[in-house]
Amino acid sequence: MSYPSCNIELEYSIYLEPAQPEDSSSSSCDSTPSSCMKDQQSKYESYTDSASSYVQALMTCATTLGEQVASLAKVIEDLAKQVQHHDESLSHIVRKIVNHELRASLKHA
Repeated sequence: MSYPSCNIELEYSIYLEPAQPEDSSSSSCDSTPSSCMKDQQSKYESYTDSASSYVQALMTCATTLGEQVASLAKVIEDLAKQVQHHDESLSHIVRKIVNHELRASLKHA
């Protein structure tokens, strides 16, 4: 199973600060308040869209990471079962050899 890499760079700088007019004497907010509000709304929506995209990317990454951890847990569980099976097989073989050697030594004794 292959998963996409999950590299999310912190490229979003989100500052929800009110815009400060550069020259308060000729502020567009004073002359055209509706234009100023639209501009502020547009900036706010841009910031929230960026934040939403970033959160969505983090959630996707967390989901992918969760799937990878679950897959790794399954692999570890399967390996543990294989080790146990091989251990039991090896123990059985060793018992057979010991029994065979005991019988052979009893015959020669």
